[in-house]
Amino acid sequence: MIKPILPRALILGLLFSLATFTSMGSTRLPTPKSGKTHIKPFPNPSVKHHVKLQRLDASQTKNLMGMNVDFTGDYSETRMFADAIKQSRTWQKVGSDQPALIDSKGWPLQDVRLTVWHGISRMNGTYSLSFNGQADVGIDCCSGSIQNKTYNAGTNTTTATLVYPSIDKVGLFLRFQNTQRTASSAVNSGITNVKLMRPTTEGGTQTYPPSTLFNPTFKSALKRFKVLRLMDFLATNSNQQVHWSDRLTPDWYSMAQAAPGYGWQGKGGAYEYAIQLCNEVGADCWLNVPAKADDNYVRQLAALIKSQLNAKQKVYIEYSNELWNTDPPFQQSVHNQVLANAEVAAGRSPLNFDGDANKVNWAWRRVAKRSAEISTIFRQVFGDAAMMERVRPVLMTQLGYAEGPLLQAIYLMQDYYNNPNWVDKPKPLNYYFYGLGGSGYYNPKTPTSPRATLADLTNSAQWTKALQKDMDYAAAFGLKRIAYEGGPSLEGGNITDADRASYRDNPQMKAAMVQAHDLWSANGGDLLGYFTITGESTWGFVPDIWDATNIKKNLKLQAIDSLNTRSRAKATYGIPLPATIEASQANVPPGWVDDRKTDRMKVGQWFSYTTLAKQRGTFNLRLKAGAEDANGKVEIWVDGNWLGTLTIPSAGLLGMTTETSDLTMQLNEGIHGLMIRAVSGTVNVNQIILSQSTATQS
Repeated sequence: MIKPILPRALILGLLFSLATFTSMGSTRLPTPKSGKTHIKPFPNPSVKHHVKLQRLDASQTKNLMGMNVDFTGDYSETRMFADAIKQSRTWQKVGSDQPALIDSKGWPLQDVRLTVWHGISRMNGTYSLSFNGQADVGIDCCSGSIQNKTYNAGTNTTTATLVYPSIDKVGLFLRFQNTQRTASSAVNSGITNVKLMRPTTEGGTQTYPPSTLFNPTFKSALKRFKVLRLMDFLATNSNQQVHWSDRLTPDWYSMAQAAPGYGWQGKGGAYEYAIQLCNEVGADCWLNVPAKADDNYVRQLAALIKSQLNAKQKVYIEYSNELWNTDPPFQQSVHNQVLANAEVAAGRSPLNFDGDANKVNWAWRRVAKRSAEISTIFRQVFGDAAMMERVRPVLMTQLGYAEGPLLQAIYLMQDYYNNPNWVDKPKPLNYYFYGLGGSGYYNPKTPTSPRATLADLTNSAQWTKALQKDMDYAAAFGLKRIAYEGGPSLEGGNITDADRASYRDNPQMKAAMVQAHDLWSANGGDLLGYFTITGESTWGFVPDIWDATNIKKNLKLQAIDSLNTRSRAKATYGIPLPATIEASQANVPPGWVDDRKTDRMKVGQWFSYTTLAKQRGTFNLRLKAGAEDANGKVEIWVDGNWLGTLTIPSAGLLGMTTETSDLTMQLNEGIHGLMIRAVSGTVNVNQIILSQSTATQS
């Protein structure tokens, strides 16, 4: 779960306070090269000074929305598994709080007590109970009855009906005594394959068949969304998994396993189930790699996805979750800082390739480094053709901190990984990543009454500015601007816990959310992942999954349904083309980075400009510039693609600037990033001139 955006000063202070720890190992990159005085151009014979971009496909005209899936605990209101045992807690010895003896799949080897659920209401109804073996079954506190219990000796199966009448949060605690695994087993030997199938409706008497894995009501609500992010399902926060053998497998009795060192969500669900959920819903799959996972873990995960995810579906891959977040539940942030410190201490690390001594910057850069390594492993498993199409690695930071975590990540990827002065085979960001960005949450400017709150739900001036800053970086490198989580968070100000439900159910909510999503799209937003389908009214769409069946009362779901029937709002952000752009007005990076200036660009320095093509067309690009020596050259990149190299005329003794030759490009309608990077000499760039071409499009 996302936490409210922390003040910048608090994040910096907490990260600076982290100590240096011992190394756990890291991938070593080539020793930095030396003695070079210029950056090699990136010749690409297939381009030949002409970028031809693909036409828009149908999916790019639709609103693209994702949904975060809740954790697997027994008190999750999603009730995601049709079998309640798959979300139950740890088996305990009868009459004790001590863990019971269990086998390799978690089934008890003795008489036991089990908390099936606690702290969740509206669990009333009839359940179908079955297990292999025999036992006297009872209910410890507080409500319910076991009826019609029978044993089939031929199949060694006990079946019964459990009636649970309570609608409050008292819970269900089952007791299995005089257990026998088989007819010939000793008493007190345990049972296996316990199932407790839920009622198909709230308070209903019909139950799901034992073969049903996911609750159909849960799946039905998710089918509105194109992408499912399984971060909470996988218990990504504070996840301690290093080796592939550390993960939870689908044959374990419950997906809610507590474990020492993990967070409150335990070890999380199995990847196999995460993939199967996406297959059954028909959604693309967003999976998170634990912060400590080694390379073999990543490779095995890639192979599993390749073999089990439906071929028509995409997979988004993210390294951990919120590695910028220093709140205590996000232990992975501390771990990332530890590894960054260790890498630098060991020497030859790219994290301080420029001599930067700031440990915070090392940590932010390491997120990009490890994400790129994960991307490379997936490329090895899936092949080049699948990358950025079926396989979509993403680089996630945080909305509002573009000049902190995002800037440092970009700085490493562009100035180190895409720089032949440092690596033998430089690659641009869009070789490693499909998209970047932070969250997409919005809060009211003046949170008071529901009417006033929803009138300016996004605090549009502030939210737009933050969205545009992330979009500047995404456009510069030809990446999609993606939000891993987002939507109306209804935080801060005078909004109280008691108020939030009324805000969620206010008649204005639907229109406010649609308007907010249009604002997201107008500023270049691609996939917006909402958070979450059930739960707290701060973020949840409905209080309980049962409520998702009554669409007339669910304004947030109505907003999603409306967006699914409408075209994506057209992009309006960027300098409209054709245009003459003053070079000093670059969108990224900030001018204070290395004291960069366009009037004396040093080798390796780059600037990008966010532009807007109102319709598909062919454009000519030239610079008004001058070189202080005879070998001034710059590269031009468009949407992360190398366009060509321009020779900069000598400025002469008077420092005069003149116009260069033209480069030609075709642009689709929408937002585009145009980048200039100095590759030799010292150049002064005054203007970027983009004119409409009369050339015939092909």
